[in-house]
Amino acid sequence: MKQVKLFPVLILWVSVFGCRGGNRVTGPPGYEIPPPTDLRIIYPHNEYERLVGDGVILTVEAKVLKLLSSTPWPPPPEDISRVECFVEGRLAVRLGPSDLAHGPVGGHESSFDALNHWYFSCPITDFGAPGRNKTIRVRVWRGEKYADATTTFDYDNAALRRLALDYLHYPDCDRRGRMALGPNKTIYYLNEAPYMQDLIDYTLREYIGPRAKLNFLPTQDERKRPLIVYVKNDCCGVVGWELDPKNPYASTVAYLGVDAGPVAAHEWLHAAVVCHETGHALGLPHDAPGYPHADPRFKCSCMTNAISPEDPNCIGGLRLHPYQQKALQMLYAKPPGTNWCREQ
Repeated sequence: MKQVKLFPVLILWVSVFGCRGGNRVTGPPGYEIPPPTDLRIIYPHNEYERLVGDGVILTVEAKVLKLLSSTPWPPPPEDISRVECFVEGRLAVRLGPSDLAHGPVGGHESSFDALNHWYFSCPITDFGAPGRNKTIRVRVWRGEKYADATTTFDYDNAALRRLALDYLHYPDCDRRGRMALGPNKTIYYLNEAPYMQDLIDYTLREYIGPRAKLNFLPTQDERKRPLIVYVKNDCCGVVGWELDPKNPYASTVAYLGVDAGPVAAHEWLHAAVVCHETGHALGLPHDAPGYPHADPRFKCSCMTNAISPEDPNCIGGLRLHPYQQKALQMLYAKPPGTNWCREQ
């Protein structure tokens, strides 16, 4: 799955990843290897995206400057020896050289930055004890030299539930439609565009599924229910629905257009489309901007459908914020047709 590997979220799905390759950066005699520079945490952005609770994943996204052409040789993959992510001083994630990506992590970055930086992500699942202003430290190693960057998060189950409930209320708090579920919270999916298969498999089974606590299973049997069909068309949108005759708030089949032609350089954008349309099928609304009466708290996820003029880098990539993950978990813990206006 070489194409999908440009996704930084593919970088890792275990808590600790072995460092591969070691430090092979060499130079001419007398050349001293510089420490990593321009290390920046680029996600999460704000207090709403930093709010976590039980059962969610906070994917910390970052970038670090490559050894550029001004140095005597092109940067090899082993330019960076390893990456470590700590929660309150405890090692949570370790990445190796092959886990670095040449493209942006969750979404849009300028072409200059994308060319001159390594990108990576650390999916954090163990937040320690609940509390406010807890620290995540990202450490990038080049040989024996390293650079650090830090961010904070709040671990508060009650606050996360309130924010997720606000998101389910938005843009209204009536009965929100969603997919029906099979045994073990199963949703089947059928893809009509073969060149999208790896990307759809990853987006559903490795990204959305663990965050929504849903099981996505591929099938070629159109009789399976509930079923999402990714139709071969010119992209993008919800093409049609078949509703459960027993409950008009549940769909047994959702037809989604995600096909914009063979997947090329911008895999993150194709994955964002898959995430976006699947999110609608699951019951998520649009983010701000691009939605009437948008709540400014909710933006910069795969449910974003426009670039904000105030924040041109805030275009949704393959990203579901912790409050969106919790909203999906809450949505599928209640029967279809639950009136969310009454939920507190």
